[in-house]
Amino acid sequence: FPYTTLFRSASVLGYCHALGVVHLDIKPENILFVDRSSASPLKIIDFGLANFTEKIREQAKEVKVPRAGAVGRLARMLPSVNGKHLIPWHERKKVMQKAGTPHYMAPEMIEGDYDTEADLFSIGIILCQLFTGWHPFYTPGDDEPSVRAKISADEPVRFPPEIWHPVSKEALDLTRKLLEKCPRKRLDASAALAHPWFIDPNKPSPFGNVSALSVS
Repeated sequence: FPYTTLFRSASVLGYCHALGVVHLDIKPENILFVDRSSASPLKIIDFGLANFTEKIREQAKEVKVPRAGAVGRLARMLPSVNGKHLIPWHERKKVMQKAGTPHYMAPEMIEGDYDTEADLFSIGIILCQLFTGWHPFYTPGDDEPSVRAKISADEPVRFPPEIWHPVSKEALDLTRKLLEKCPRKRLDASAALAHPWFIDPNKPSPFGNVSALSVS
């Protein structure tokens, strides 16, 4: 099931993304098979949060956020002059609508500045779970803020060899590229479908037993 599930999911998302639509809540519960057969049609459900990325950007709200990094630390260290900070402690930025399930959010979704590639990060988490049973950002006992912090951290995802040992190198490579935290470096749907793990001729048809499918 991992192969057919991910191939079909990426295909559906590729179609949506080509139209400029982002799903915003890709998770296992929203990827359903109609029946238990290998030829079962696949359905991605719950488009209640889905929207055109252009429309989401237009509706982005301007908010004040604390300055982060070295500039933020410097701003808070400097004295104020006549009641004014030499470097403003806050900056204004546009924040897009944040939506989805915290355990499957992309880093840029948490940041509030995302595009269709956010859906592919969610697919990467699901792929990781299908291969290993391991969630890369959740340890039993973690609360939502802990999961968000792990997803948002600058460090790349670690892939423990003891967990991934039985998984093929191609599968690990695809998962790693889908879980790339920088969306500009992450695979989009079409690039994911062109990955060697998907186009291996030794794999069965991603559409199941074609001869068993009825045509209407």
